[in-house]
Amino acid sequence: MYNPVDRRLVVGAGWLGEPLAREWQDHGHKVVVTTRNEERIVQLQASGLQTWRLDLADAGESYGLEQRLAPFACICFAVPPARSSAPKTYAEWIARILRAWPYNPSKTVLFISSTGVYPPQTDEYDESSEVLVDHAVVLAEREVQQWGNNYRILRCGGLADERRVIARYWSGKVLEEADQPVNWVHRDDVIGALNFLEEQAISGIFNVVAPLHPERRGVARQQSERYGFAPPAHETEGGKRRIIQPKALLELGFVFKHPDPLSF
Repeated sequence: MYNPVDRRLVVGAGWLGEPLAREWQDHGHKVVVTTRNEERIVQLQASGLQTWRLDLADAGESYGLEQRLAPFACICFAVPPARSSAPKTYAEWIARILRAWPYNPSKTVLFISSTGVYPPQTDEYDESSEVLVDHAVVLAEREVQQWGNNYRILRCGGLADERRVIARYWSGKVLEEADQPVNWVHRDDVIGALNFLEEQAISGIFNVVAPLHPERRGVARQQSERYGFAPPAHETEGGKRRIIQPKALLELGFVFKHPDPLSF
């Protein structure tokens, strides 16, 4: 039998993957993280994280992969598709790892997805809504679903925290579609949702988005004051009223630590 505290692999030691791995490690799990960058490997290992080099785009990485993956009880994919890659390529990379991972029904696969899978039109979307058929992340989600029944797909909104202040990108620039509501989530709540779903032992697809959706202009003004950078130089009116709701998580009783992006 696989013990869930045995070993966990986090594919992608980025802005979300690294702190997730550290939290799991602090709670007694044996964690390995992956990165493509040799310099990053040195940094992560020096900070106490066991790290592998793994390049999903490198076909040579398939050799010996089954033996490397065999000990893990959980794999979490926390790496987005490369902008330059074809939609199917990303799904093929995910599938390559899953095919090399010896199957056991007690194993768990976690996939950090995106609310970008929903159409861009004005509407309100939840987990039952239709998604974009040929979207790279949707194709990858299907590979995860075909792997087995013990999976959790988290469709995350715009990822933010005190070190990743999204409104900073609008500082001194034109804020287009200022009336558009934001679909953001604080990193703490993504990690919190992963741990909550593990405690509940529930599989499925979950939107992970702050339940409140203030307009862009309000968030831009609030964050520029809080963090001391210049507000947008100009605003344009309008914006699609596209809202993503975390219906499934709320129905399960998950409580967001940061429910309002105005406080990010």
